[in-house]
Amino acid sequence: VGAAAMLAMVTGVPSDLFSRTLAYPGETFAYYDEGATDTVAVVETTLAQRYIMYDDRRGTAGTNSYAVNFFLGHLPMLLHPGSPSEVLHVCFGVGNSLSAVASYDDLERVDNVELSPHIVDAAPYFWTNNDVINHPKVNTIIDDGRNFLMATDNMYDVIMLEPPETFTAGVILSFWTPSRRRYKLSELFSSVDSPAF
Repeated sequence: VGAAAMLAMVTGVPSDLFSRTLAYPGETFAYYDEGATDTVAVVETTLAQRYIMYDDRRGTAGTNSYAVNFFLGHLPMLLHPGSPSEVLHVCFGVGNSLSAVASYDDLERVDNVELSPHIVDAAPYFWTNNDVINHPKVNTIIDDGRNFLMATDNMYDVIMLEPPETFTAGVILSFWTPSRRRYKLSELFSSVDSPAF
């Protein structure tokens, strides 16, 4: 009787029970993936805009945040006293700011460190990132940004950290200490906070 009740309960649970909790009424999924590290959805709104939604209902950036993200990608490149050739970009989001960074002719390499493979898989669903994930100067690494900084011997002209939202701001303090030893002589550290959705 107990096994039969358990079987009835499991088979009675809709397969999309979890995914239905992510989208608001009228929104649809352009992409959805559940994995060992996280669950990620690309949500399309009723106004044909798209944004990333995590399993904890945090949204990061999207097609409607392009202008702000693009500005935040250009800002550290323009504030740098020289011509940055090597950049570390941590937290891919939807790739809008990385697209701005990759547009510089003097750039030789940008290491794009992202914790979630699903975020990288979702990149093609955002037309605003100019297919930056396939840019020849972009080297995408699936890893924790802080751990990557502690292990790498690479030196960078610009280090950019873009945590998803304000309540992840503690990430910046834990990230700062190991990043200091990865700067070249002329360096710029940029940490921006994407607008919440």
